[in-house]
Amino acid sequence: YNDANADISKVNYYRLKAINNCNIPATISNIASNIVLVLNINEDEIKLSWNHYRTWNGTISSYKLYVSTGGILEERNLVSSGDTVFILSYSDLMYEVSAGEVCFLIKAVEASNPYGVNGESRSSVICTPVIEKITVPNIFTPDNNSVNDFFRPVLSFTPLSYKLIINDLKRKIVFETIDFTKEWDGTMNGSPLADGVYLWLLKVRTPSGKDIIRSGTITIMHNR
Repeated sequence: YNDANADISKVNYYRLKAINNCNIPATISNIASNIVLVLNINEDEIKLSWNHYRTWNGTISSYKLYVSTGGILEERNLVSSGDTVFILSYSDLMYEVSAGEVCFLIKAVEASNPYGVNGESRSSVICTPVIEKITVPNIFTPDNNSVNDFFRPVLSFTPLSYKLIINDLKRKIVFETIDFTKEWDGTMNGSPLADGVYLWLLKVRTPSGKDIIRSGTITIMHNR
């Protein structure tokens, strides 16, 4: 049965009734419900909540969380049958994001059905736009003490394209990359550069297709 008129933002309950030739109910099914998944995002925290599935003849063995960061929903987490809330960090997903939104689905899985056929029930897919944030530091200390030794812009997403160019004040290129994971160690051709101000230019295409061009300065400061 496909309820095309249902409000999928609300919990709906269903029961099937079998009618015999005399138009008398011969048997009635258990009550079934849909699952409504709700998403709230606050800074880095993504909170997913849903209603318990009601009611199988068996029991709910677990809930399965599916996540899409690029168009395909994939099983990500197994949630206890007693839970209806799951919290995850956007930062745990951000480098997987290759589309304009992140989507979620929750699936209830039945166990111990007395007729030997375990059921499944899925929520509707719910999505949130990608957080397209770029943060660029303005100073680093490449002195090999494992603290602030490298420079690179920090992206909250996986870019569709990326280019970072760093010049000295005479406009000579000292570092260039199209790999958003590659860091600059404050050297040019393996030789350490002097303390001072350097210029950077960043060109990025975000998962939503937005082209961003930014520029600024980065200061090398060796701890002495």
